[in-house]
Amino acid sequence: DELFLVIGSDMLFTFAEWHEYRYILSQCTLAVASRQEDESEELARAVRLLRVNDGANILFLSYEPYPASSTEIRKALAEGKHPAGLDEEVYRYIQQHGYYLE
Repeated sequence: DELFLVIGSDMLFTFAEWHEYRYILSQCTLAVASRQEDESEELARAVRLLRVNDGANILFLSYEPYPASSTEIRKALAEGKHPAGLDEEVYRYIQQHGYYLE
């Protein structure tokens, strides 16, 4: 089986700062969802560095961007709010297990 880690392009820009990022790259292919059309040059540079320096396998996803970021969702959850667009069942699960509390 092949594993994929789906991340937004914003996470790709700081991926080399993640804990054990080289291990992650050795275990999966990064599937990157670009959030903005105007970031192509910066994104190409980040991809090139990870491929050359770390042997990363990276592919791009074509999709209709969702108007929220994981950072915004985590922030709302930490503030005890139900983030817009988060499925009700997922929200209940997060609440039941106490995830994302400050």
